[in-house]
Parts: sequence; C-alpha cells; structure tokens
Amino acid sequence: MSSEFFNELKNEEALLPIIQSQKHLFTSEPQCLTDNDAEYIIKGIKHFFETVIVIQYEIQNTIEDQILSEVQVKILKLESAHGLKLKGMIPLNEDDQIKFNEKRYTYIILNKDNSQKEFPHLNIS
Repeated sequence: MSSEFFNELKNEEALLPIIQSQKHLFTSEPQCLTDNDAEYIIKGIKHFFETVIVIQYEIQNTIEDQILSEVQVKILKLESAHGLKLKGMIPLNEDDQIKFNEKRYTYIILNKDNSQKEFPHLNIS
C-alpha cells in the first residue's frame, strides 16, 4: 500500500528536485490521524530520503453534501531529539476543493542533516 502513496509523491512537481537528487530509503505504512467515521479522514505517511523526510498528509472528504476548501496544515510545535528542522511545506493550491470521496495531499519537508539516525523520531502537533 505504501507504494501507492510514493507514486502520489512522485506526481507532486514541487518535490521532484528531492526525488530526483536523493536516494529513497523507506516509506512508512499510512497512519490514520483521525477517526474513520470523522467528517474527513487524514492519514500520515513518512517518506525517508538521504537528508530529508517528507511527511505526506492524505485528506479525504467523507460527507456527501460538503466540499472542503482552504485546507491548511499548520505546525504549532515540532519536537525532535534528533536535530530535525522544518525545511518547507507544500500546501494544497488555494483554489483546490475536496469533494465527497476525493483525496488531496499536502506535504511537510523536514531536514535531517543534523541527525545521527537514519530514521529519527519526532512529534508534531
């Protein structure tokens, strides 16, 4: 299943410099970040590269008569004992809407240059 998410990652034009210049090490299994019966379902997938980690958020609308718009990912706090730093974010386009049963993706890019671990641990809130 994680290959499906990596394929979506490869379709994101803004991530092509990372994908083309760095060795892909590992992709985690998706982790559901919301209840399965919520109005929208968010899954997180971590893609590990040589010097960065790309966290992919899959957002799915589950309400038939509702359209999600102006969806944003905001990081209030990033905790890592392994020297991870926020390098960038790739949001949804401003005019993107998520209709019933559709999925869209946003991304957070973390720099792991200062980390001694290949697969460091972090907490994001």
